[in-house]
Amino acid sequence: MGLMIDKETKEAVPVTAFLNGDRLARDIQRINDAARGRFLSVAGMALTLMRNYNPFTSPKHFKLVDLLKKFDKNLRRTGETYGQTGAGRTASDIERRRKT
Repeated sequence: MGLMIDKETKEAVPVTAFLNGDRLARDIQRINDAARGRFLSVAGMALTLMRNYNPFTSPKHFKLVDLLKKFDKNLRRTGETYGQTGAGRTASDIERRRKT
């Protein structure tokens, strides 16, 4: 089980407490099976995250925007750079990734 830890309060909450994992997986499967272009896939993913996110059970300082950034950091769909992860990464890359 994944945990989301609030950097300010050190509160740890299981991801499944504020994100409906079963329905999220089904929604992502539908998005993938639709085989649409990049823009519609990203839009569908954002809508899916909004649908399955429960702000009342998430960590205190963790907002929907933060969740979208977490997914974008792994999927790299919006073109935002969060720092390199390969062998050539620098200290600034590490700090950039830790901010999110």
